[in-house]
Amino acid sequence: ALGEKARYGAAMRKAGIDIDDLTAKPVSGNETPEELAIIMAENAQKAAFKDAMTKAGLAQRTSSIADTDFGNMLATDLVKQTMPTYSMVPEVIKSLRRIPVMGNFMAFPAEIVRTSGNIVNRAVKELGFKATPEMIQAMGEQQARAFARQVRGIGAERLTGYISMATVAPVAMRDAAHNILGITEAEEDLLEKNKPFWSIGNTMMFLEKPDEDLNAEVVDLSYMLPYEFMLAPARAAAEVYQQKGEIGANEAEQIGFAAIEAFKKFSEPFASEALATERLVDVTIRDGKTQTGAEIYEPGEL
Repeated sequence: ALGEKARYGAAMRKAGIDIDDLTAKPVSGNETPEELAIIMAENAQKAAFKDAMTKAGLAQRTSSIADTDFGNMLATDLVKQTMPTYSMVPEVIKSLRRIPVMGNFMAFPAEIVRTSGNIVNRAVKELGFKATPEMIQAMGEQQARAFARQVRGIGAERLTGYISMATVAPVAMRDAAHNILGITEAEEDLLEKNKPFWSIGNTMMFLEKPDEDLNAEVVDLSYMLPYEFMLAPARAAAEVYQQKGEIGANEAEQIGFAAIEAFKKFSEPFASEALATERLVDVTIRDGKTQTGAEIYEPGEL
């Protein structure tokens, strides 16, 4: 939270705004006309700033029950959006913990999916931020546009950081594991050629050295560490920003559609009709057993 507050605090200082002093000053009635004019101008500047941030989707709220100052509230909400937090895991995901063994590992990937989407969405909004007429009127054109440039810079930094992490993390983990296991290039090529259709384009990793018959346990890191699923929309946003210096409404909409398609691809092995129907039959008609007779749960557990 301190890092996010520092980012926006630095951007606001460029525009002559103190992130720790965004509360409207009260009017006592004893001010001179000059003092009253200064207070009203400062309050208008603060209100225009918070209104612009809210309308752009960069601030979820401008006040809280605890009367938290705007800077800390902005940073807190941002961290909850972009950092894995168990309390934010949907109940439907928490219920999947009933699944033996793998159920315990559902919350983290679910949070990576949520936060990855939020990071890219947030970055796109920041890259498209512009000074509103109200901001320009209250803050002055030079300060308002300076702040807008700083916000777009924050968005570029956020997007670049996500792309770097999403690209490097799974590949680095795979390379380290394969080096320890002594996996050869031929074995890696064999894995790439024989992976299921829903893993095409994903990063696969051996969990053990293949035996004489070339059998081995493997894992799809693109699902266990699902940072990669938002890479295409993130790269598209970065390319638009590099070309134009900002992201307009039309580009943001196209990137949003790309994100939806990316999530559909990611969900395919979990939500395809055949797989979903099979699991439904397992827990209803077959009384908690798979087609091969393996028990999913003991009678009376549900």
